[in-house]
Amino acid sequence: MDFIQHPMKLFGLKGSENYTKEVADALRIEVSSHEERVFDDGEAYLKSSDGKEGNVRGHNCFVIQSLYGDDKLSVSERFTRLLIFIGSLKQASANEVIPIIPHLGWARQDRKTSSRAPVTTKIIAKALQNAGGDRFLFFDVHNKSAIENAFDVPIDNLEAKPLHADWCARRLHGVKKIVVMSPDAGGLGRAQRFRAALLKRLPKANIGLAVFDKLRDSETGETRSATGGKKSVGNVIGDVQDAAVIMLDDMLSTCGTMIKACRAVPEFGGKVFAVCVTHGLFVGPANDRLNELPEDTKVVIADTVPPFRVNRDNRKRIRVVKTTDMVAEAISKINSGTGSISELINA
Repeated sequence: MDFIQHPMKLFGLKGSENYTKEVADALRIEVSSHEERVFDDGEAYLKSSDGKEGNVRGHNCFVIQSLYGDDKLSVSERFTRLLIFIGSLKQASANEVIPIIPHLGWARQDRKTSSRAPVTTKIIAKALQNAGGDRFLFFDVHNKSAIENAFDVPIDNLEAKPLHADWCARRLHGVKKIVVMSPDAGGLGRAQRFRAALLKRLPKANIGLAVFDKLRDSETGETRSATGGKKSVGNVIGDVQDAAVIMLDDMLSTCGTMIKACRAVPEFGGKVFAVCVTHGLFVGPANDRLNELPEDTKVVIADTVPPFRVNRDNRKRIRVVKTTDMVAEAISKINSGTGSISELINA
C-alpha cells in the first residue's frame, strides 16, 4: 500500500506561541490559527479557527504546548487546554493529532514512591491518549523507559545532548582533562550518552565520568569547610582532579542537589566549567543557590521552558540553546513518514 502524504498544520497553544513560531519558521510554514478563550466561570474553550484556514479534515495536526506553570497559567491549566484542543481536532476529523510537549509536567512522578502514591505519568498518558493523541513528541523526559511504558501509542523523545555537546565542544578545545558529572546515580546513563556525544566533537580529548553521591544519614547536616564555604555533604565517585567538569542533568528545579554536587567538585580538586540541563524551572530558592556558583560558571539550558524566574544577577550566567530546529526536523520526518528520529538524537 502506498503511503499517503497528508497535509499538515501546526498549532501553538497559549504560553508556547513564541516557541511555535520559531518551529514554524524553521519549517517555512505559517502557524495555524485557533481560538482559545475562557468563560466567565473559568472554563476553557479551544478549537481551530473558522473557515478554510481552520479546516483540519484529513490533516496531520501538530500541537505544541510546554507543560510548566507561570503567573498566568498553571501546569494543570495548560494540560487541560491541551486535552480539550486535542479532542476538538479529532472531532473535526483531523487525520492524526500529534502533541509536541517540550517539557512534560509530572514526568518525575513515574513510580510508586510510597503507599497509595500515584504513578502520575500513567494517569496523564491515558488522558492524553483518550483525548485523541495519536503519537507524541517529547524533549528529554525524566525517565524515557517510564514514559514508553505509560503510553500505548508511538512516542519520540528528543534530547538536548547534541546541542549541549556543541556548546561545550566549541569552548573546550585544547583543555587537557574534561569530566562529565551527574549530580545523582540515576543520571549516569544520561552522562554516559553525553560523554559519547562530546567525544565525537573532541575525539582527542581525555573525557571522564563522575557521579555525586549525596549522603543522607543523620550525620550529614550542613557544615563549613576549612576555607569557610559550605561543604557539599557528599562524595564524588570518579576522578575530577584538575578537570573541567560539566555538570549534567535533565532539569533544574530548586537547584538543591545540583549545587551540592557543584560544591563537591573543588573539594576533590576540579573546577565546574558549566552546568548543562534541558529544563530550567528555577523554583523556590533556586536564585539564592545559583549565587553560590563561581561567576564564570555558565548555566546552559534549553528553550523548552523560558527562564522567566531567573533574577537579573543570575541571568548573566544563563545561556540558552535552541531546540526548535530539531523539533522542526522531527515534525518533517513524522509527517513525511520517512527518515529517522534517532539520527537527530545521536548526532
